Amino acid sequence: MKIDQINKNRGFTKRLLHDFTAALMELLQEKSLERITIAELCAKTSYPRSTFYNYFEDIYSLMDYCWESIGARIKIDKFQDIEHDKRTLALFEATYDYMDARRPVIDRLLRSNRVDGAMLRSLDAYIKKAVFTMVSSCEFSAQYPIPNEIMAQHYSNTVQMILSTCFLDKSITKQEALDDIEFLLGTLEKASVHK
Repeated sequence: MKIDQINKNRGFTKRLLHDFTAALMELLQEKSLERITIAELCAKTSYPRSTFYNYFEDIYSLMDYCWESIGARIKIDKFQDIEHDKRTLALFEATYDYMDARRPVIDRLLRSNRVDGAMLRSLDAYIKKAVFTMVSSCEFSAQYPIPNEIMAQHYSNTVQMILSTCFLDKSITKQEALDDIEFLLGTLEKASVHK
C-alpha cells in the first residue's frame, strides 16, 4: 500500500481516501472486486488515474485500506484496553454490531462477490493479520503450548466461521454467536493457561 501515513489526516488526503473507499464499496455492491477497474473507480470519484496511483498500487491495495478503515471504525486497534479474557467477545460483538447495522449493504456485497473471490480473500487476510497482532501481543501468549501463528489462525478461522453463520447462513442470533465464541475460544483466553 502506498498511502502516505504522515499526511493521511490532512484535509485533501482524508477526503480523497473517503471518496475512493466509498466508491469502491458502492461498486462492490454491483459487481465483484475482480471486475472493477481503476478507470471506472476514477470516473465515479472524478479523480484522475494518476491520483489513484499516488495513493494505491492497485484495486487490491485500496480494498486492504477499506478493511483497515472499517477496523478503525470498529476500534479493533483498541483491543489492548479490554481485559484479556474478554477481548475476543468484545471485538466480535463490535464487529457483529457494525455488520448488523449495515446488513442490507453486506447482503448486496455478498451477492456480488463470491465466497472464494478476491474481496473475501482480502477480508480473510485482514482478519488474520488483526488477530495475529492481538494474539501475539497478549501477555499470556507465552503460556500457550502452540505458536502464535497457529493460535491466530485458530482464532481468525473461528471468528470468520461464526460471522459467516450469522451473515451468510443467517442461522444463529447474536447471542448464540457470542455463546459459541465463548465456548470455542473462551478457555484459551484465561490467564491460568499453562504449558
